[in-house]
Amino acid sequence: YCITYFSFRDIRTMQTMIQKDKNLDRENKEKHLNKLQQVMAYCDNVTDCRRKLVLSYFNEDFDSKLCHKNCDNCRNSANVINEERDVTEPAKKIVKLVESIQNERVTIIYCQDVFKGSRSSKIVQANHDTLEEHGIGKSMQKSEIERIFFHLITIRVLQEYSIMNNSGFASSYVKVGPNAKKLLTGKMEIKMQFTISAPNSRPSTSSSFQSNEDNIPVIAQKSTTIGGNVAANPPRFISAKEHLRSYTYGGSTMGSSHPITLKNTSDLRSTQELNNLRMTYERLRELSLNLGNRMVPPVGNFMPDSFKKNGSNITNE
Repeated sequence: YCITYFSFRDIRTMQTMIQKDKNLDRENKEKHLNKLQQVMAYCDNVTDCRRKLVLSYFNEDFDSKLCHKNCDNCRNSANVINEERDVTEPAKKIVKLVESIQNERVTIIYCQDVFKGSRSSKIVQANHDTLEEHGIGKSMQKSEIERIFFHLITIRVLQEYSIMNNSGFASSYVKVGPNAKKLLTGKMEIKMQFTISAPNSRPSTSSSFQSNEDNIPVIAQKSTTIGGNVAANPPRFISAKEHLRSYTYGGSTMGSSHPITLKNTSDLRSTQELNNLRMTYERLRELSLNLGNRMVPPVGNFMPDSFKKNGSNITNE
């Protein structure tokens, strides 16, 4: 199997790189942007057979029935219901929103918040809560709004640009793109696929989260048959810490840590080399803990003290 990892942010970064490439003329930039759009459409497609999509690129006609549910879309087709929606009108509102405030150097996330109807202090102070387009997308899910915005960037109805600040870092802002006029004048329609039913096997999640630091999940047990009657066992509650420790990596659980042991190679390595190795492992341990503690909650909360203290002890046999 092949697994594709992608994010909308990667698409935006590649678009910027193509547009700023001085070695490409306008025609070649258009070709590269069109190919990037095709890749994005493939990744975002949640309905069509993956094999059919790939082979169609090579002008081959493939019957999706022959896939035998070997791709994710065919495998999920029985449990997932998708529908095609015409998002032309919401897209027009988004373009008008961006067009009205683009001179104030706004980010795409900021525009999403305005469209969703946020009344954050920044939006209120800028009087953007009084815009006609403010709150038009309040009935939509945030993930749907994000997909529409990123799709508009992909098809160049919207466009991101970067400005270097005094610290040497680039900040990305959004403005209307070259295809915005086509959309506003009715020469372009935008339709997208949305999932309206998730697989039944997935556990349902609530929109509100508990304040308990363990955020205890419910683990449903399989039902058992007693005397021909099916008796469902009651759900069992476990802590998030116990849940994470139940995962295994390479045959050993997270809770049962093993120090890194180096064989006695004093005859092959100098004392300075061995000291450098010890310092390197100690530095790696510190980095892993520091990076893990930046997570919310810190990953150190789920580690036993013995792991944090002895996770990278080096001993000579």
